[in-house]
Amino acid sequence: MSDQEDLDLGMGWSGQILEGGFRGKATYFHAKDNFKDSRGIIIASLGCDYTFNNSLMLQFEGLYNGNKHSTNILSLDQLNTTNINTKNLFLSGYSMFGSASYPFTPLINCSLAGITNFRNKLFFINPTVSISLKTNLELSFIGQIVRFYGEQVIN
Repeated sequence: MSDQEDLDLGMGWSGQILEGGFRGKATYFHAKDNFKDSRGIIIASLGCDYTFNNSLMLQFEGLYNGNKHSTNILSLDQLNTTNINTKNLFLSGYSMFGSASYPFTPLINCSLAGITNFRNKLFFINPTVSISLKTNLELSFIGQIVRFYGEQVIN
C-alpha cells in the first residue's frame, strides 16, 4: 500500500533477450474510499539495455503515467502544493527515455541521458561527467537542460 488513500497492485520482471537486458514493471492504484468506481491509475515502464564489448552502455525505456492529475507536476505552483508520491512522479501520458554511458578511462565516466514527454512537449537532457578521485570519493559534473515546446496541457 503506497499511502492511506489507495490500494495498489504491482508487478515487475527483469531478464535478458540475446545479450541485452529487458525489464518492465506496472502498478495499478485504486482509491480505497471509492472502490466500486472502476477507474484507477496505471503507471508502467518497459525497457532494455545493452553493453557493448568496449563498455559503451545504451538504455531505452518507454514510460506510461495514467494519472491525469500529474500533467503540471513540473510547474513551481504544483511542486509547492502537491504531495509528491508514486502516482505523480512524472508528467502524465507517454514518455521516452534514453541514455548512453561510456568509461573513457577507469576513473572517468561520461553519460548522456534524455527524456521526452509527447503530450506536454517536454524535452529534458542530462549530461554527466564523473571522476573517481579515490576509493569512495567521486567528483561529478551534472547538467540539466529542460525545454517545453508549445503550450502545457492542463486538465
